[in-house]
Amino acid sequence: MALYKNLKKALENIQDATSLKLTVSTSSLPPELFNLINLDTLYIQSKKLDLIPGQIAELKQLKTLYITSPELKTIPAELLCLPQLETLSLSGCHIERFDLQVGSHTFFKTLLLTKNKLDNVPLNLEHIESLESLNLSDNQLEALDEKLFNLINLRKLYLDRNKLTNLSAKQIKSWKELTLISLDGNPWNEETKKILQAEFNYWFE
Repeated sequence: MALYKNLKKALENIQDATSLKLTVSTSSLPPELFNLINLDTLYIQSKKLDLIPGQIAELKQLKTLYITSPELKTIPAELLCLPQLETLSLSGCHIERFDLQVGSHTFFKTLLLTKNKLDNVPLNLEHIESLESLNLSDNQLEALDEKLFNLINLRKLYLDRNKLTNLSAKQIKSWKELTLISLDGNPWNEETKKILQAEFNYWFE
C-alpha cells in the first residue's frame, strides 16, 4: 500500500495505490482516476476544477478526501454517500450550498468547509450524529440552526470570521462532548461576549 503523487504511476499499480495527491489543471477530473478502486485517501488541488462527477461513487474505499478549488461551487450527492468516508475537506472552494440527504448513510467524523460562501449551515447536518469536528470558519453565516445542537458527539467546533452576532451558553452546553470552540472574528453582541467569557472563560482576540 503506497502514497502516489502521480496519477500515471498510481494507475500502473492499481492494487497498491491507496493514497494519491493529485494536481488538476483542467475543469474536470481525469476519468481514469476512478479506476483506483482501492484509494482510501485522496487529495485534489486545483485552480480550475469546477465539477466532481457522480463517478466519484466508484471510490467506495475512500475514508479521507480533501478538495481545494476556487472554481468548485457544488458537489454531487454521490460524494456525500461514500460509505467509508470519515473526513471530508472542501476548504478553499466556492461552495454556496451544501445539502445532505436524510438517510444517506453518511458517517463523517470530520467536516471542513472553511473559506467557502456558505450563508446557511449545511442542510440536514444535524442527522450526522457521528460528527466530531466541524469547521465552518471564513463563511457568511449569520445564525446557527438550532438543529445543530443535536450533534451529540461534537467535540470541536470552529466558527471564526462569519457574521454571527448571538449564541447562548445554553445552546453551547447542549453539546455535551464539546472540548474546543473557536469564535473569533464575528460581530458578537456584548451580551453574548459576556456570557461566553463567564461560562467558558473564552478569550476573544
